[in-house]
Amino acid sequence: MPKHEQIMVALFAALQTAVGVTVGRNVALPEVGSDSTTCTLKDGPIQPGDEFINPPVYEFTMTPTVLIIVSGGANEAARDAAIASVLDSLLATIAAITDLGGLTLAIRPQPPTTAPKELWGAADMKGAEFGIEIDYESDSSAG
Repeated sequence: MPKHEQIMVALFAALQTAVGVTVGRNVALPEVGSDSTTCTLKDGPIQPGDEFINPPVYEFTMTPTVLIIVSGGANEAARDAAIASVLDSLLATIAAITDLGGLTLAIRPQPPTTAPKELWGAADMKGAEFGIEIDYESDSSAG
């Protein structure tokens, strides 16, 4: 299994320990009109970094995204509170991660944005997303 996939599996397992949150990986968006909270970890791009020659080591930065969507609910304030609660729980979980068992060099959650493009124009839905920059080394140039 490539190193970036090992990191995604470990990150997914860590996010599943967040209190009060069920996290999926690359799951579909919820249907419009359903009352649910969907939280998904989406695989992100991998950027090459430095290359060291002796021994050959390659540095990479990957940026998976966490997407949170709250649909339905009583009102906009309830959806806002649900998103804030999920964000707090996920960010606290990520803050407790040090190196995913030696797989990473650094983990940096990015500031969340609201109203991700997947929700533009969707009625009764609120959303937020944030990226997680992860630096790691691999002995393979494929990451």
